[in-house]
Amino acid sequence: MLGAGRRLQSPALVADGYHARTDGLVSLGVLLSAVLVALGLSLADPIIAIAITGIILQITVQGWRTVRGHAH
Repeated sequence: MLGAGRRLQSPALVADGYHARTDGLVSLGVLLSAVLVALGLSLADPIIAIAITGIILQITVQGWRTVRGHAH
């Protein structure tokens, strides 16, 4: 979606692509956290949660800049 949004110069599609990427990364993070906690590494849960928060913030800022930069 990101590539199509850039080709079409559509800030909305680019932002949606960032959102889809965030959803995928969060899902992988939750799965990884569940596996590690099941293996007895309970500290993995808060560490992965903090990492996911950072990724979400970074992608949110990218999406905001993309949409803001193209707003008329």
